[in-house]
Amino acid sequence: MRPLLLLVPSLLALGCPRLSVAQAPPPAPGQPATSKLHPRVFVGLGASAGIYRSFNEFFKSGPSPELTLGVRLTPRVALEMSTSYARHAEVNEYVSEPTFYDQTTNTNIHAHVRTEVTRQIVGVPILLRLGLSPEQATRLHLDLLAGVTVAQISTRDNFAARNDAQVVFYSFGSNTQTLENYLDAGLSLRYAAGSHIELLLNGLGQLSVTRPNPYGGNLCGSVSASVRYSFGGSPRRP
Repeated sequence: MRPLLLLVPSLLALGCPRLSVAQAPPPAPGQPATSKLHPRVFVGLGASAGIYRSFNEFFKSGPSPELTLGVRLTPRVALEMSTSYARHAEVNEYVSEPTFYDQTTNTNIHAHVRTEVTRQIVGVPILLRLGLSPEQATRLHLDLLAGVTVAQISTRDNFAARNDAQVVFYSFGSNTQTLENYLDAGLSLRYAAGSHIELLLNGLGQLSVTRPNPYGGNLCGSVSASVRYSFGGSPRRP
């Protein structure tokens, strides 16, 4: 008889689903009724400045396009991957002292020197986005960014020296490709402009862990602005 009495609560729970739900603990304020969170995908389009340049040359670069694809894992955590392209070109011209010897005239001549350096950079940052804003924040959010970047850097150098008659008497050129690795950290401001659209402003510092940055030093940084669209739900959290 006692075992049958012990089965009564279980039978009531199976036969009365409403009773079982009523006894379950209520969800936390602001959280969905179910504890299961479905990851939500988002895409972004923007422009960045100062990408992969040392801080003393930050303002010498123009805007570069940037595409982003990511997924929101939890209400506060998101993982995103971007692809950015940057092109930097520098041209220098100067006239040297008359130290070059011209065999045709048996005299020392000036050299009109022109150097050209062009770098094309394709970077792939992989960042973890952690929301820092309090629960009551509605539209404006502050996020912490951390991750790594792999960058393919193609460099082309040209050097040419001309005499006073503008005839080239010495020239050379080279093409190199390198793969650089960076550690990234920074902050991001997100503004929820709609149920699926956000405006973002990111500031990122980068540390080269392979060798000094081509522009001098191991530290560089960038600032980017972008628009992000989230699929499947409100993007109030990352």
